[in-house]
Amino acid sequence: METDKKTTDAELARRREVLRALRQIIQAVDLHSRQLLRQHGITGPQLVILQEVAAFGPLTVSQLAKATSLSQGTVTNILMRLEKGELVTRTRSREDKRRVYIDVADKCRDMLATAPSPLHETFVEQFGGLEEWEQEMILSALKRLAAIMEPVPESAAGKKRPGRNSRKRGAGLTADEPESAGILLSPIDRSTDPSE
Repeated sequence: METDKKTTDAELARRREVLRALRQIIQAVDLHSRQLLRQHGITGPQLVILQEVAAFGPLTVSQLAKATSLSQGTVTNILMRLEKGELVTRTRSREDKRRVYIDVADKCRDMLATAPSPLHETFVEQFGGLEEWEQEMILSALKRLAAIMEPVPESAAGKKRPGRNSRKRGAGLTADEPESAGILLSPIDRSTDPSE
């Protein structure tokens, strides 16, 4: 019985440490996003979306949501702000009028040429200074963490959560959650099907 209590106490302590580390990461991402907004007039999540569209666009909202591990509602809200700033354009597909493609405006291409990193410079430098195996270990741990934090759909609430061999990727955010909470913590999936 004493062993069970020690194990439980140790596990609870680890959980608290995980939550503390996650809060520190989210706080650092939000702080950097606010600095980007003050200095360059754009947030980190907006910059990531613009860079994704510039590199792989034109893209639909669903493709952007998959590529950035954000909900379609969050991406739509970000795109509305970017469209007001004349940084993105929307074009309706000629083949399927229901489909709308997002592309970067010329004004945006000029801005992206001199844009800062969506990640804090100190992080970029220190992460780049790590051994390759350390970088891979951090990336693997973050991917695993994102997978186990993925919310269970209400219809599957009674079913068993994904196990160790689950291949699910990062958690999507709803439109009510802070847009920067997940965008820089989740890996960007470049395997998005262009037909979506």
